[in-house]
Amino acid sequence: MKLVEDLDVFFRDFGDLAHWQPSAGGPALDVLVIFDNPDDLVLGDALLVQNTSTIMYKTGSLPGLGEDEVLTINGSQWRVQQPPKAIEDGKLTSAQIIEA
Repeated sequence: MKLVEDLDVFFRDFGDLAHWQPSAGGPALDVLVIFDNPDDLVLGDALLVQNTSTIMYKTGSLPGLGEDEVLTINGSQWRVQQPPKAIEDGKLTSAQIIEA
């Protein structure tokens, strides 16, 4: 089995559907992403750690996705905080997101 096929299975089994309508125009895209939305760690009245939410997706599946673009994941809107970055060998891309 090829790595691409392995990635397809991985995203199909563990991915969340992300919907993106590019702000510059063009067709909307529905892509499976790995959505990581960790909880904040709070002790009493103090926020100790605020974890960053991220998405990971197959490179090329969201062409043109950049800073300030908005995606819908699991019914909520999320804004890309900074330009997405390739991970390791470049087959996957990661983007930090915040709730819009």
